Amino acid sequence: MKIPFLILSLLFSFNLIAQDQNWKSGIELGTGLSFTGYNANLAYTGTKGNNVFFAGPKVVYSDANALFDTPWGLQAGYRRLFPVSPKFNAFATLEYQLVLFEYDELEFNRLNSIHEIHISYGLEYYINENWSIGNTIGGGGYIERLIDPFDERIDIIKGYSGQVRIYCGYHF
Repeated sequence: MKIPFLILSLLFSFNLIAQDQNWKSGIELGTGLSFTGYNANLAYTGTKGNNVFFAGPKVVYSDANALFDTPWGLQAGYRRLFPVSPKFNAFATLEYQLVLFEYDELEFNRLNSIHEIHISYGLEYYINENWSIGNTIGGGGYIERLIDPFDERIDIIKGYSGQVRIYCGYHF
């Protein structure tokens, strides 16, 4: 049941994108807080009409999960814009984040991972034609995969998490 729903969702999204032929690119630099801790991200954005796709690297700069390693990963997502005025957009976002890290110094070449999925809403303000600032707040869940260094046991931990993010964007 999940696969047909996913296929229908993708077809619906591509159909919405095909309605507007103007593709705009941009970049976003943001910082936020979620289950993985305080993080920073740099994302490429592609906008077509009221649909925004974004993806890029993510670095966690708090030591909540990995005391001996700087966790890194990626984030990708989809943002649906709801224009309020020429300078303001409200939006809803579906976002996926992946963070890879070493849990302690005993682990060599074993990367633990945290997968996060969030649904959030936010506001974006256009300072001028190219620059914008925005924020999001939302919630979702996570799946953490930890490899025990002594007996190779893999622990899976699931839970709920929240997310807050602010960002600055440049639109080409």
